[in-house]
Amino acid sequence: MTVLHIHVAAALPRATYVEFYPFMDDLLVEGLKVENGMLLVPTRPGHGVEFTKEAWRAYRVA
Repeated sequence: MTVLHIHVAAALPRATYVEFYPFMDDLLVEGLKVENGMLLVPTRPGHGVEFTKEAWRAYRVA
């Protein structure tokens, strides 16, 4: 998931790209932001992944 990989890429001195799948943004409370062709690293606590209630309902298995 890009929202997790962006933190790893930001910590590396020579990361050149991170794959970005904007279709995942519909599942998240707050998707990633792109500015001037670059992904912005989330500043929220933790990894920043929070799924919407609709996503939980739609993809729940149990």
